[in-house]
Amino acid sequence: MDQQKPNGKPKAIVSADVVKRLFKESASPESIPSAVDPAEALTEAQRQELLVKLSAAQAQIESADLGPGIMSSPDASLGARLQSWIAENAEERDAEEAALATREIQFDERDLRWGTSLLSWLGRITKEDQKRPTGGPEDLPSMCRIGIAGDWGSGLYGAPAVGAELGAPGYTYAIHLGDVYYAGTEREITTRFLPYWPHGNGVIGRTLNSNHEMYSGGHGYFKKALPALEQESSYFALRNADWLILALDTGYDEHDLDAPQIEWIRQNVAAAGARRVILMSHHQPFSELEKGGPKLVQALEPLLEAHKVFAWYWGHEHCAFIYDEHPTWKLLGRCIGHGGFPYFRYKGTAGLKHVSEQGSSQWRIFKPSARSPGGRMLDDPNPYVAPRAKPEEYGAQGYASLVFDGPSLIEHLHRPTGEIIYTKQLTP
Repeated sequence: MDQQKPNGKPKAIVSADVVKRLFKESASPESIPSAVDPAEALTEAQRQELLVKLSAAQAQIESADLGPGIMSSPDASLGARLQSWIAENAEERDAEEAALATREIQFDERDLRWGTSLLSWLGRITKEDQKRPTGGPEDLPSMCRIGIAGDWGSGLYGAPAVGAELGAPGYTYAIHLGDVYYAGTEREITTRFLPYWPHGNGVIGRTLNSNHEMYSGGHGYFKKALPALEQESSYFALRNADWLILALDTGYDEHDLDAPQIEWIRQNVAAAGARRVILMSHHQPFSELEKGGPKLVQALEPLLEAHKVFAWYWGHEHCAFIYDEHPTWKLLGRCIGHGGFPYFRYKGTAGLKHVSEQGSSQWRIFKPSARSPGGRMLDDPNPYVAPRAKPEEYGAQGYASLVFDGPSLIEHLHRPTGEIIYTKQLTP
């Protein structure tokens, strides 16, 4: 399926193969091209520093690689920033359309600016000031539908279709759980995220902060994404007579919450009364497949132990996982991280194949373990990676929706086309 910008130009993909070719298989001081601008020439000490950073970044990119021509990006700052730098510099060439004809970048050393600009890019990143809420919760209609997608900000594969569905009539809010690739730069926010994420025409768009947005200091997220969505802060609350939704910023302090945000959560929950509380975040509190979130859990432990949280929706992990009720916290955990970033299907031996009643989707069933309460993980192929790759090797993409009707709540899991493949009545 064609991966196009709204203006018809393909998007750049920087795979490990691209980086290897750029640095001639193994980075060395001699392999780093000379600066195009003499003013950007490096001293020998700067050249050695750049070599160290490039070697580390290349290793990070290789560790996360999904194959030539397939978008991939590490959960690591140097690697993600290098991918952003390569993509943004290559896209500025006059021959952009020819260079990106296959969407994977082609270049020679004249195409990219080197020297001090690259060293600065890979150097220390200053954080944009965090924006915090100044008022109370936003009013949530008693009857409404909320769309949720995580790890969606690629602008490729199933992401445009998901964005189109979430912008369709019937949705009140469309909430992104975070991650714009590669490093959430201002340019990436304006080309990979904003053209596709719905806002207006009856739909209120919202987006959460994440590690990839913060790899570039959060400047794109805070200076571009929030103003465009008319969103005041990086964490916010939605509330009606029956429900309180707290959407958290776990990206500014990666996989953690600072004291002001913890106090904001505490105050909102204390004022919730009999309302059920739903949390949304980029990072996970627990996981069957990856590491959990000990700092996040510690920050919210009093609420979790007191059974104050009804459900928690997160992204970060590139999959769709419907967890069973947590045995201690009594909450329902949901990973909705399959919005628009390609990922390999799970190859472990755990889990049994199960065909659902809706859409003939396949699921792996996991038993409770020390890692998680168990549950089901979506195990369908991904047709959106064709023809560059084999669809059966990559996991399905899609999104979730929550349908509120007073105290009643129904959740759905959808394919990018909107087709429902899973439904659960969470409350009567």
